[in-house]
Amino acid sequence: MLSERDAAWVRGTPAIVAALALSVTGVLMFKVLPLLVGAAADQFHVGPRELGLLASSDLVGITIASLLAPLWVRRVDWRRAGLAALALVAAGNLASAFAPSLTALLALRVATGLGEGMASGLALVILSDTRHPDRAFALAVAAPILVGLLAFQAMPPLAAAWGYDGVVLALAALAALFALLMPALPARGRPVEPRGTGAARTGGPRWLVATALVAALLYHVGLGAVWAFVERMGVAAGFAPAAIGATLGIAVVFGLAGASLAAIVGVRYGRLWPIALAVAGQCAALLLLREPMTHAGFAVAACAFQFLWLLSVPYQLGIIAQADAGGRLFVLALAFQAGGVALGPMIGGALLGAEGFGPVRALTAATLLASLVLYVPVVRALARREDASPADAPGATPPARAPAP
Repeated sequence: MLSERDAAWVRGTPAIVAALALSVTGVLMFKVLPLLVGAAADQFHVGPRELGLLASSDLVGITIASLLAPLWVRRVDWRRAGLAALALVAAGNLASAFAPSLTALLALRVATGLGEGMASGLALVILSDTRHPDRAFALAVAAPILVGLLAFQAMPPLAAAWGYDGVVLALAALAALFALLMPALPARGRPVEPRGTGAARTGGPRWLVATALVAALLYHVGLGAVWAFVERMGVAAGFAPAAIGATLGIAVVFGLAGASLAAIVGVRYGRLWPIALAVAGQCAALLLLREPMTHAGFAVAACAFQFLWLLSVPYQLGIIAQADAGGRLFVLALAFQAGGVALGPMIGGALLGAEGFGPVRALTAATLLASLVLYVPVVRALARREDASPADAPGATPPARAPAP
């Protein structure tokens, strides 16, 4: 029998901090990926193909874990699940430092990705059960960026002294440290609708969730395509590599600002308007990436993409969370986002040719606009559902006993 504390909606600063620690664990590898790839190239002396496999191996595990998460995330004790995810990440990173071959290392990275996917999915579900999920999602977007910025200061000396092994051992130590926070999590979140009852029986929410997930996929296909080649665009324009690197580093800070703004504003202006603003701003930024390109235009476009990307993501997650009446499918958002980021560069790369980067920009504009078009009917349907049954609508304000986090 769950206590009132465990059965209630997620609340309290310690629980939010613990969920953010899981979120950081799930995506930090991507934040320090340049360090990992560079250290692996220096230590293992492998070519681009092997480095590409190494860079994507964690993503394979994350995607698998995200697709499986709906089967268990509402059925298990969240504290134990958090500990299991962190233990898998810590063990996988630790074992990666002693891998006897590249094949073994790739297998270990997939296993580590399973733990990272478990951590990310669990974090999203926990934060979706707070009273103000959009703000919680914004914190989940901002926290890994902040930790990643700190990691870029602390980890290069480790990479210089210990190579790839030093970086993965640091990631293992961080996961072990975060495990100390897991007792602050509740065992369960908000009550969910039983299968075959209420709105879940009508199929409406499933349609809404599916549409919102496809919209998130399209959005991230577009962003993944342009962001993967933005550095190459700068090189093609004749900018110095150091200047490009500095510009992209500043853009990451703008991304942190975008996520922070979403946390401050919340749903004061709804969820659709921030997404529409992001899409409009990013389509405008594409115009700055046309040839001939100035360095000022390149810098403004890069910063705008990061700022608006991370401004809009919390609201996209908020729409998916509100649409998921049963509370089980929301965790798939991670897989659709990651899938979009992975598909974007693949499709964009296939489109590259003698025309230059024009097809990539066109792909991004088309997928961003298509994403917005899909979000519009979802948001309208959710508004009608909330007006019809405001007390029972998923994502609505919970009972008075649950204070805001």
